[in-house]
Amino acid sequence: MSLHVAVRLQNKIYDAFTGPQGLSEDEYIRRLVTEEGMKITSAVLNSLDDL
Repeated sequence: MSLHVAVRLQNKIYDAFTGPQGLSEDEYIRRLVTEEGMKITSAVLNSLDDL
């Protein structure tokens, strides 16, 4: 299992791969899912200490 952290602000997602322009959620998920059957789990955290 691997962990990837991204930030969602309003209707865009930002991480090290999107750069400062971010991506829409649909485009972000389309690019992130690279293997058939791959699952993505998301969580809303108040702090990175909650990881």
